[in-house]
Amino acid sequence: MGDRANIYLVDTPDASHGIYLYTHWSGSKWPNELRKALVKAKGRWDDDSYAARIIVSNVFADIHDSETGGGISTTIQDNSYPIIVVDLLANTVSFTREGGEGDRASWGNHSSFVDYVEQDTATYPSASDL
Repeated sequence: MGDRANIYLVDTPDASHGIYLYTHWSGSKWPNELRKALVKAKGRWDDDSYAARIIVSNVFADIHDSETGGGISTTIQDNSYPIIVVDLLANTVSFTREGGEGDRASWGNHSSFVDYVEQDTATYPSASDL
């Protein structure tokens, strides 16, 4: 049993092309881990590739030297939570049900990067907010 979750990073207008960051053990913590990563990436929010690298480095900091615990893929991995969508073009964080990440119209609970990092602790929205 694990605590599995995915972050979907998008840096193109066509949201059907992105990458998934997958955690096997830290899913419940990922909204807040993303918040902390975005704080560290703040100086690069306008540079998609640098922002993405900083996000990846920070959300995987706990498994940096491990063979297991998470991965990066162009397809979704095992999942137990709403998908966290990071739109690097619009500088927003949204959430969607699994399968909706490639459709911008299905993204809900939108926050600008500015608003997302200003939260004391970021959490998943309730199912009714998706």
